[in-house]
Order: sequence, then C-alpha cells, then structure tokens
Amino acid sequence: MDVYDHKPLISHYDSWETAHDQFEWDIPERYNIATDLVSSHGDRRGRLALVFEDQDGGVEKYTFYDLDVRSNQIANLLADLGVTRGDRVAVSLPNVPETVLLHFAVYKLGAVIVPLSKLFGTDAMAYRLRDSGSTVLVTNDAGLEKVEDIAELPALETLVSLKADERSDVNLRERYPTYSRSFETVETHRDDDALLIYTSGTTGDPKGVLHSHQYVAGYYPGFEMWNDLDVGDDQLYWSPGDWAWVGSLVAHLYCAWHFGKPYVTRLKGGGFDPKWAFETIERHGITNAFIPPTALKMMMGLGDEIEQYDIDDLDNISTGGEPCGAEVVRWVEDELDATLVDLFGQTEANMLVANAPSWFDIKPGSMGKPVPGRTIELIDDDGEPVDVGEMGEIALRQPDPVIFKRYWNKPEKTEEAFVGDWMCTGDMAEKDDDGYFWYQSRKDDVIITAGYRVGPAEVEETLVEYPDVENAAVVGEEDAERGEIIKAFVKLAGETEPSDDLRNDITQFVKDRLAKYEYPREIEFVESFPTTTTGKVQRRKLREE
Repeated sequence: MDVYDHKPLISHYDSWETAHDQFEWDIPERYNIATDLVSSHGDRRGRLALVFEDQDGGVEKYTFYDLDVRSNQIANLLADLGVTRGDRVAVSLPNVPETVLLHFAVYKLGAVIVPLSKLFGTDAMAYRLRDSGSTVLVTNDAGLEKVEDIAELPALETLVSLKADERSDVNLRERYPTYSRSFETVETHRDDDALLIYTSGTTGDPKGVLHSHQYVAGYYPGFEMWNDLDVGDDQLYWSPGDWAWVGSLVAHLYCAWHFGKPYVTRLKGGGFDPKWAFETIERHGITNAFIPPTALKMMMGLGDEIEQYDIDDLDNISTGGEPCGAEVVRWVEDELDATLVDLFGQTEANMLVANAPSWFDIKPGSMGKPVPGRTIELIDDDGEPVDVGEMGEIALRQPDPVIFKRYWNKPEKTEEAFVGDWMCTGDMAEKDDDGYFWYQSRKDDVIITAGYRVGPAEVEETLVEYPDVENAAVVGEEDAERGEIIKAFVKLAGETEPSDDLRNDITQFVKDRLAKYEYPREIEFVESFPTTTTGKVQRRKLREE
C-alpha cells in the first residue's frame, strides 16, 4: 500500500497476528517528507491542519494549503541565503507555526533539519551547532542571547531571527512573505538525509542521530496502534511536548498530518503545568493527546481537582519515552474515561513495540507487542535470542525504515549500535509467554545485586503504587558484600512529610510485592529529579550524587 495514499496501513487487519504476518512496506523510491505531509494534502484548500493559540489567547488557523505555500516561500528565502542539498539548518524555536514551516522548507530543498530545544543552555546549543556544522540558525530572542555567548561557530553563516532583531542577519516574519508562493521541491530518494536530531543525553554526551526521509513513513503503522487503530474523522490532536524531539514532532505531529488530521499547539511559558494541560484539552476539545508518563503522573497528582474540567471529547492518550506503570493506566481508564496506549521507541529507531486494545488486551505496565512491519527480539551480548522470561536487550532486525543511518561524526558509536543483522537499542526487557514485552531499564542501568539482575522499572512501578509516593527512581549503589544494593530516590505526594517510619513502611511495601532481593535497602526523599529536556530521569546523575 502506497504511503502517499494516506490511508491506514494496518487498521483493516482483523488481528495483530494477521497484521504482523502479512503487512509489507511500500515506500516509494522517490519520497519527500514535505510532499507526504503537506503538499499532497494542499489541493484541498479548506482542510484544517494547525490551530495555534498564543500566550495571550489569540488563535490562528492554518490549512494544509497554507502550510504548503508558506513553506514554499521560506524555501525560496533559504535558497536565496545559499542553502542547498545536504546543508544543515538548525531551528531553535517554541511550538509556533514557523517551526514546522521551516521543517518543510528544508525538506523541499533537500537539506537537513536540525531541531534544537528552546530549553537548551548555551553549552548545549554550542555543542550541537558545532557538531552538526549548521550553516543557518533560526531562533528567537532567547536563542540569540545564547548565541551571543558562544565564542566560535565556524560553519554558521546566517543568523535568522523570528522577528526584528539587530543581532540577526534576517528577520524571518518580515522577509519570507515577500518571496514567491511557488517552489519546485527537490527530488529526493527515500534514503536521502533529512533529519539530524540529538539524543537527550541520559547516558553521556548527546549523539547526533541522522535519519532519512523514509524514517517518517516508517512511523505510520505504530501511530495507528498508538491510537488504537482509529485514525478516523472528527479527531483533534495535541501534545505538550517540544517539537525538538521525535516523540512530539515525528511520532505525533508528523503522523497526524500524514493522515490529514488537525493539530493544536498552545504556547506557554515555564515548565509543564497539569492544570494548563487539562485546560487545553477542555478549551479545544482535544480527542487524541500524546502526554509523556512524567506529565501524566503530575496530572494524576491533581486528584479531585480534575472534576472541574469538561474533557468528555478526550478519547485516546498516547504515551511513551519512559516506563508508564500500571497505576497510570488504571487512572486514565477510571478517572479520565479514556484509553491509554503505551509505546516503546527511541531517537535511533522509534515506534517499535506498542499496545492496541482493539487487537489484544492491555496488560497494565507492559510495552505491548512488536509493531507490524518490524522484527523485534531480545538478545544477549552475543546477539543470540534469550528465552522467554529472561532479560535481554531489545533489538530490531535490519532493514527497517525507522532505523537511523548513522551517528553524526561518531563512526565508532555507529558500529557499536549494530550486532550482525540487529540494531541494538541499549534498552533491556523481558517477554512473557503471551508475547508481551516488559521494559526493565537502560542496559547501563541494570543493577546486579548478590548475583541477581534487577531492572529499575519494576521496582519504581511498585514504589509509585504506595499511596504517598508521587514518583520514584532507582539506581544501583556500590556495596562490599552484594556488589550493588538498590537505592531509591522518592518524591512524596502532596503534603506528606518524610520520616523514618514512612521509609520503613515503603520498604516493607516493596518487600511484600517483589522478590526478596528487589527491595530498596536505601531510600532518599527528594523534592525533584534531574531530568533531560524531554523529562526523562537522568539516573546517571542520581548515581553521581
């Protein structure tokens, strides 16, 4: 089935087993992301694509035709600035319309987009700009301030600001409307470079992950599972996530637009606010949302306050990026009357394992089953599959359109990511007798205590089930007798005060529910966790504390 048809690829199958056995990829050899997501919808001028609400409450609406012609204008501007095939164009902006217009313009030029989070500090931005060799940076006032503090950026030729600023070379909003609304998209092969996105750095320095155009098409079956095989009419999508990351950008926004669905973005200063999230869902009548687990736990922490919001339109919440936990699944079903669908993937290869309640029952806490179109195994250090019930590294068999091309400027890291026909994710899981996958930890996070291998996920999930615990993270701590012991960092819920009695109660709670070697021998109460800009807990920093 041709992806340019924009029809569901797997939802017509009557079972996961049938889809997994019969689905085959059919990505055109000549394929361009912008053609797929906007240009091929652009002939229907009235079809809504984007609803943008600014911080003052003003709302703008864009059709697919609007996105197509405006990205043509920006492509003409970038071409005038010297951008050509293969050049890297960095974008550090909030979730405003110009962000995605720039993405499509870059794809139409055959160049490579480099998304940079607006949350990056000066050092983080400098590293990525230097490493990528970006020739153009498009940013706002905050980004310009960071660039001013960066000593050397030898490849950077042009600084483009969102609006008038004497520190920049070009004012985007002023200049691009003066260019032609027509542009002939460069012919691209499905394997041509398209997207250079940096890992969030949970383990060491961030790596630039290079993807081709076909990478986006490889998401579509997973997106269907993520939305429980329903990409029908009258849906409205939204996520609080930053468009600098594959989860909110590619897995949700891009995929929604492939299927011709409208998307909402709403600006907000500061960090995630659970009340603002509920307000957004109510205000716009959101039906399908992507909300990471950490944000969901914050929303869950509001308790009975959620009763003030009318969120009857909400039907499906997609989540992923870190383990979700059974408690969150039950809360979404019981309190929000919505379906929560978890999915596993990573920057290097996303949409790998997912749930789909219409095909098979959800086992709360499970990652689900492999997405049709890909072969997933759990392997040992020699690349051999492990037995059912044993912990192994999640691996994806080549070829697969979602597999990254290489790490930018890091050939040795690229080589380490592959063992034979397998791309190794660095994530550990177990598979049960029914074929469900259960996430355990990053490979580097596995705790070996008294000879037993323990993944943090199960311990963390059990800790969060304790009534007074809002969130928890588990690491291994060196121990002369056991090699390592399990140490838990616990954030308490509400006004709960830490105490030795509470620490003992939590320890016993875990002891009663898990194996005798899996309980935390140390518990430290914390106010917050060190996280990446995507909200993932950085266990490496916890180990260093």
